[in-house]
Amino acid sequence: MTPELRARLRDAAGKATPGDWHVSRSGRHVKANIGAPWICEADCGEKLWRENMAFIALAQPRNTLSLLDALDAAEKREPQPMSDTLNLDEIEALAKAATPGPWVVDGDFLRTLDPIEVEYERTSIADLRYFHMPLDHDNAAYMAATNPTAVLSLITTIRTLTARVAELEGVLEPFANMAGRIDPRLEGRGNHYVSGMISDAWLLSSDFQRAARALAAKLGGA
Repeated sequence: MTPELRARLRDAAGKATPGDWHVSRSGRHVKANIGAPWICEADCGEKLWRENMAFIALAQPRNTLSLLDALDAAEKREPQPMSDTLNLDEIEALAKAATPGPWVVDGDFLRTLDPIEVEYERTSIADLRYFHMPLDHDNAAYMAATNPTAVLSLITTIRTLTARVAELEGVLEPFANMAGRIDPRLEGRGNHYVSGMISDAWLLSSDFQRAARALAAKLGGA
């Protein structure tokens, strides 16, 4: 995932309607519990319209921001608990079930960006206008940006970085163990101090060399 796409997603999420997005009982609409209550209406002529509405609701701004925060934390090798309401497997499954991206705003509609010049042959995802209400351009831009293809790319990047951090932490663990063995000795007193340190030096030297080789091998394969 490129820095440009990540910046676009974060900017779009910050401008879209906040709060909880959910699918209506009919499954045809996505609504929010605050702000502009109506987000979009499914194009029921599209065979995946139910899947598309479910995906749009789950890929709401706060969940996308949570994914981006998790990605930033993984890059910095910092622990970042995911939102309790967000499940990577669930959002990945919905993204795969929905109409693939890219998605674009085309007038009052959200459509796929097919390599077809005939406009009416593009796959229509949703109607973005609600009767006499003006089009919410921020929500429209957000839904286009967070299309299933973009979200799948974000999830893949998070999982790759998280696995990489866990792998490096395992390689660095021997160094932490060695530090724990040295510290108590440095606090010791008496004649046994010198002889004990000499004995430990041989053991630590061997441990250090093995750990350093393992670390070098891992970093070399990055």
